[in-house]
Amino acid sequence: METEKSCIAIDAGGTKMLVAEVASDGTVFNVKRYPTGRINQRELVKRMIDNIKDFEDSFGWAYGNQPVLMGIGIVGNLDIKHGIWNFIDHEFVEPTPLAAIMKEEFGVTCYIDNDVKAATIAECVFGGAKDCRDMIYINVGTGLAAGTVSNGRVIRGADNYAGEIGYMNFNMGKGPHLEGIASGIGLNQRRKELLPEYPDSPLRERENEVISGQTVFELAKDGDALSQRMLEEAVQTVALLIENMSCVTAPETVILGGGLVADGWLAARICERVKDKVKARIPKGIHLSSLNPNYTGLLGAAAIGLGYQKVF
Repeated sequence: METEKSCIAIDAGGTKMLVAEVASDGTVFNVKRYPTGRINQRELVKRMIDNIKDFEDSFGWAYGNQPVLMGIGIVGNLDIKHGIWNFIDHEFVEPTPLAAIMKEEFGVTCYIDNDVKAATIAECVFGGAKDCRDMIYINVGTGLAAGTVSNGRVIRGADNYAGEIGYMNFNMGKGPHLEGIASGIGLNQRRKELLPEYPDSPLRERENEVISGQTVFELAKDGDALSQRMLEEAVQTVALLIENMSCVTAPETVILGGGLVADGWLAARICERVKDKVKARIPKGIHLSSLNPNYTGLLGAAAIGLGYQKVF
């Protein structure tokens, strides 16, 4: 890993981009949020460059000079060896030499990685898996994905696409994939599928809106049967996911992160649902991430920028 005092960290997701300067110990000096929305790779890279320049104009740099390291955690598939961002998803496919673009624009050494794999490394560097060589990080947010560390190394697969667990299916190929149940996308999808069975649900009045997890939590607490069912499905799905994944890699710990579990309410119920005999095989337990949920992606990007890909 590098020994510079800080790096420029960029967390580029599907709806927002965060730009920050992060110290080598994980201290976030300054951070600024920028909207993105569903745009193509070329436009997102252009905005990234503009946003970094705006960030510098807004805050300057903690140690006076611009950091010489940059880390980017970004949605989609990447060739981390060559610094190429292959695609966002199968709709937006435009291989982009992201690391080289940033080096030319800002004169930095830039490392890139998938956002969830970056967050997984952050858990091992700054979070609850510091002393673990075998762990699973499950991100339950807008989508559903996982990062797995086995014998001290992130499992990446042949094309760095390992961990896209949202495409898994526990229903013999029938019904939705896991992401269609246990994610922000899933809650909105299941609401549309199940509304005909719940004509009196308050969600009927909002069927043309994109609902947040918080809305579903509040309605469930107020007794809405549809919201309660959707959350019960999400709990059961992630609990089964933990049970299945733990059979494959035998982790020391499982860490839950992402916006849908950030307040702890859903995470606690997931932990309760995992079978005791499975918990007994996870010696350091199943935990909600100890990292600030607002900054997990940034800390992942910082871990990448500081060179921890070489370690993990």
